[in-house]
Amino acid sequence: MKTRIFTRILPLALMIVSLTLLTSTVAHAQENAIFSVSPGSFTVTDVPIGEIYTSPQHIVVRNGDNVARAVSITVEVPPANETTPGYAPIPNANWVIPSASSILISENSDAEIQISLNIPRQENLTGQRWEVWIPVERQANPGEIGVLRPTVRMKIETTTQPPEGKSTTSLTISEENFYLGESVISDHVHLHSDKYLTATLTSNGNPVEGENIIWSATAGTIDPSSGKTDNGGQVSVLYTAPTYNTFIIMSASYAGSDQYESSSASSYGTIFAISGLIISEKNFTLQPGKSKILTATLNSMGNLIDGENIIWSATAGTIDPSSVKTNAAGQVSVSYTAPNYETSVTVKASYVGGGLYDASSDVSFGTITAPSGGVSTGVIIGIAIVIGCGIIGAAILLVGRH
Repeated sequence: MKTRIFTRILPLALMIVSLTLLTSTVAHAQENAIFSVSPGSFTVTDVPIGEIYTSPQHIVVRNGDNVARAVSITVEVPPANETTPGYAPIPNANWVIPSASSILISENSDAEIQISLNIPRQENLTGQRWEVWIPVERQANPGEIGVLRPTVRMKIETTTQPPEGKSTTSLTISEENFYLGESVISDHVHLHSDKYLTATLTSNGNPVEGENIIWSATAGTIDPSSGKTDNGGQVSVLYTAPTYNTFIIMSASYAGSDQYESSSASSYGTIFAISGLIISEKNFTLQPGKSKILTATLNSMGNLIDGENIIWSATAGTIDPSSVKTNAAGQVSVSYTAPNYETSVTVKASYVGGGLYDASSDVSFGTITAPSGGVSTGVIIGIAIVIGCGIIGAAILLVGRH
């Protein structure tokens, strides 16, 4: 009985499997019909080095769907064991440049993708045979599952002729402008004087390795003063600023070689210091309505600062003038007038910073009060009552004793 049932079920199962495979094959064929990439493989020969070269073979992407489709284009270095015989994986995928990394193809339309090559100017790159993969991925629309990602195999054969002349180079420094300042540790001034800077040497956008870069600065020191570029075309140095305020120009220079032309770059630095603003009297006592002269001195690392504006303010009373520039001795003097009542007051001098110096301020604390004993104000009124030729009496009134 079981054998009979199995005999009947087996053909039916085989039929279902066959229909499933057929349906899948048809669906796949239909999918390929509405989205295709050609050619699947091509070769470009006699590719020059040291210049940008556009392949005469373009990649054509066909969108046969009734809706627009987004497509992304990438470049990959293939595994060494999967390349076409006789071709090695390309050393750097960045040498292959598609005309776009993503495109939107209208319904029932084609799009072309140009492929450019930018192979560095190095003699050991002549006569090479490389393969690179260029996946073209159709993005899924809302509601769809999965993506299509056909891959184009591009084979590259570089010229056997050595490059003629010299390639131009570009040298850049990591920071075109930089600043170094100070901080105060305890009572000692400590200069934040160290900064790493990196120079990058390229030719046609490709890093140049093993070339010597020479550094210099109008002030301060550089360690090391020269160094060879790494495989990223870079060399880094430590710059130590001088112990005074100044502007500097740092330069990186490449003298060139048989293959490359010379180039240079500059970076501009500002070495600034903290400023110290000190009011002559930290505490003072003044009677109501009275005035006194207050003086503030602006300096940096013991050097007096001339021609900088100092702004004054007070919690009570008035200051004249409220702002003034420092003289050759780094000083400003103002007249402070106390209010007509007893109080405590804070007088502040502020420097907003500028040029080579940062901001600073100082305060002075005042007590506005009358003397603690004696007669501060008073009027003695004498009233004499004269009757006839004699003084009958006198009254003395003392007013204003505190």
